[in-house]
Amino acid sequence: MNNHFIKGSASFKYGLVDSGTSYAYLPVELFEMIRKHFDWYCNADPLNNCAGRRVDKDNTDRVCWEYIEEEWP
Repeated sequence: MNNHFIKGSASFKYGLVDSGTSYAYLPVELFEMIRKHFDWYCNADPLNNCAGRRVDKDNTDRVCWEYIEEEWP
């Protein structure tokens, strides 16, 4: 993800196809790894990475951001 290896992800023998929908159905352990990576990535450069407002940042079941078209056309 973003040219950054997610530690432990090699133990999963499945590929992920982005369907273009807003939802992803993953094993809980893999979702946890991806969520932690998003947290790491966003905190690594908060001015440039994940600049939008994170929605429900305290809800560990979600990883989503608000998109404002005027700011990011």
